[in-house]
Amino acid sequence: MTILIVDDQENMCWILSKILSDAGFSVKIASTAGEARSIIYEGGISAAIIDYRLPDGSGLTCFWI
Repeated sequence: MTILIVDDQENMCWILSKILSDAGFSVKIASTAGEARSIIYEGGISAAIIDYRLPDGSGLTCFWI
């Protein structure tokens, strides 16, 4: 299972990535909605943890594909 973490705060991404990786999940990280969209287009994402406020808009826009 691959989880996408979308947050513009590097420390938050690192902490969540560490916790999820230690629990056995594969993790991908994006710091903007645009990056997240690109990763989502590639496929293979099972779940996502998304910050609401991102530099290029709302975290919810990641899913308006």
